[in-house]
Amino acid sequence: MPLRETTMKHKDLVAALSEKTGMKAQQIESMIDDTVATMAKVLEGNDTIMISGFGSFDLRKKDGRISYNPTTKQRIMTAPKLVCGFKPSDILKDSIQKDYNE
Repeated sequence: MPLRETTMKHKDLVAALSEKTGMKAQQIESMIDDTVATMAKVLEGNDTIMISGFGSFDLRKKDGRISYNPTTKQRIMTAPKLVCGFKPSDILKDSIQKDYNE
């Protein structure tokens, strides 16, 4: 069961950063879009993104496996693929645990 009470969406993040910085929402939205696009491009190049105090993003190989179609009851082999992984920093892990234990 997820622990979250709410989910912060793109527009919520824009509003929160706009309020915190005093910048216009359009500027914040553009910055977020540029950041996400840059991160995607870095990951597409099979590089790792490390954000100090937050964590790192990387690509990981996921092997092919035998899967099962419940409708046809047929077994099929899924192809190997790359997935995006995230590893939180120790600072983020400690912060989450501190908030959870309070």
